[in-house]
This record gives sequence, structure tokens and C-alpha cells, in this order.
Amino acid sequence: MFFCQILPIMGASVSSGLESDSPIPMTRATHSVNRTDGGDFTTIQAAVDAAASGDIIEVDAGTYREHVIITGKSLTIKGEDPSTTIIDGDEIGVGINLMSNNNRIENMRVRNSEHGIKISSSENNIITNCHLVYNSFTGIRFSGVCHYNSITNSLCSRNEYGIRLYDGCDLNTLTGNRCENNSYGIYIQNSDNNTITDNICKYNEVSTPTRDVFFSAGIYANGD
Repeated sequence: MFFCQILPIMGASVSSGLESDSPIPMTRATHSVNRTDGGDFTTIQAAVDAAASGDIIEVDAGTYREHVIITGKSLTIKGEDPSTTIIDGDEIGVGINLMSNNNRIENMRVRNSEHGIKISSSENNIITNCHLVYNSFTGIRFSGVCHYNSITNSLCSRNEYGIRLYDGCDLNTLTGNRCENNSYGIYIQNSDNNTITDNICKYNEVSTPTRDVFFSAGIYANGD
């Protein structure tokens, strides 16, 4: 098992504490999603498309077979509970693709996609209390230039990579997550000044303790 406090080594050093200039929008409206009836919408994407920046989307328990994309606006998506509020990607694509700044995703389970949640060239996004499971490539992937994003109290399990930061994803924070039963737990490549605290990585299949957290340039974190 690898228990990570702070890893002040290449690719995972302490954040500078700087913040983005992007403003966090004020809440404007709440939209409800129910897969069958009783909500404003029956799909999450329909709610996203109708929402204005700053709105909250509350998702009732159920399995939603879709791929959600947020672009050009800042939203909060809240499930009831990550054990019951599920996005199923039918083994293709991205479950939730964040292509804008200042989004918040919480209490969601994303499964059976190629990437569970993808943060694409954006900043100040928060993912908290989510379960990313049985995705063929990554549970959570940072792609493009991604700064000041936060992943907290989430489970990444049964993916190829639990959490992967790739090429220029700097100044992000990973706190209190569990990455277990993946091929790689946390994988950081060519990305600097990230803060990693209180994560538990264990039972990952590339299966020596030093592969629970992987850094590029041949640097590995030791664990017991």
C-alpha cells in the first residue's frame, strides 16, 4: 500500500499557491435530472445544454447512458450518491469532458468509458466524492494545459490509470483520494508543481509498491 502525504520531487512538488484570474460565477438556477420522470430533464447533457454559467444540475439516482460535455460555461453537477448516480459510457468515449473553467462535479459514479472524467485544457475545476471505475483507459485524465484543478475524496478503481496528469498539467491538487486495483494508481508525466496529499494507492496491478505512484523521467515514489 502507498500512503502519500506530500511528494516534493520532480513532477509532484508543492503548489506555489497562485490562483487563476478566472472568476467563479455566482449560482443562478437549479435544474433537476431524472432518468424516467419527475425532473426538468431526462438526460444530464440536456440539462447542461439548457443551463447558464453558474447553474447547478442535480441528478437523481439512476443509470444515465450518455457522454457529457461541458464547454463555454461553468456548472455544478451533483449526484445523489456515487453508489447510485451513474454515468455509463457503453465502453466508448469520455464520461464527463470538462472543456471549460470553474466546474464542479460531485457524488457521481462514471464507469465503462475510455476516460471517466477528462479535464481538457481548463482550470479551477473541482471533482469531489466521485467514483471512477471500470474505464478502459483512465479514471480521471488531465489533458492539455490544465492548472489549479482539484481532485478530492474520490475513488479510482479498475481502470488502466487511476489518475493521469500528462504534459504541462501543473499546479493541480490531489487530496484524499483512493486509487486501487488499477494498472497504475497515480501517473504524472512532464507536469510540475502539483500538490499530492493524503492519497492511498494500493493493489495496483503493475504490481510493486513503487508503481502505485509513477513519475516520468524514471523517478518512482517508494512505498510500503
